[in-house]
Amino acid sequence: MSDLAFVDDDHGEGVCISLEEGRIKAPFDGMVIDVDSQNHAIRLLSENGMILDMQIFQDHDASSKNILKASVEAPSRIKKGDTIAFIDLQKFNSDAGHIDIALIIKNSKDYLGIIHATAGKVDYGDLLVTTIVSETL
Repeated sequence: MSDLAFVDDDHGEGVCISLEEGRIKAPFDGMVIDVDSQNHAIRLLSENGMILDMQIFQDHDASSKNILKASVEAPSRIKKGDTIAFIDLQKFNSDAGHIDIALIIKNSKDYLGIIHATAGKVDYGDLLVTTIVSETL
């Protein structure tokens, strides 16, 4: 990830992805609980209680604003696979060059563990993390 502020786990555990298409889809069923006024973040709440921030990071300050266009408002219900935002990649690439989307589990300390399940290229629907919610006997 290009933003060094998110290298440690102080903000919550998560993963970083780079987009190849300009559509961001809901990773689970739940609610949109916040859309950043600067259009750089969307906060989601899963039906199981996970709070997930989807934050956009650029490799430098781009002159263009509002790269992300949310197609949902808070509060609203979402279903896994719903398109929740668009990124104008053509405009972004001409202005900024590189984009990362950080998926940060804001309440990661509520879980016994988080296992990163996938590395490398992923497709929508691929498992990225597994959360451990209770001990097994």
